[in-house]
Amino acid sequence: MHLLHLVGARPNFVKAAPVLRAFAKMGFEQTLVHTGAALRRLYVRSFFQHLQMPAPDVSLEVGSGSHAR
Repeated sequence: MHLLHLVGARPNFVKAAPVLRAFAKMGFEQTLVHTGAALRRLYVRSFFQHLQMPAPDVSLEVGSGSHAR
């Protein structure tokens, strides 16, 4: 089975980290996608390192903007 994880905001990183580790231990193939919304790259790298998460496989780099946009 292949799992796709989509993270964007800081709370998503905290929630996804243990899930990624648990499924990795069970041998699941996983793809991690980061939306790139509203966070600076430096902060994102820091979150991934601190939470011991793998680097995202895909970064959408959507940036920030209004809900109307």
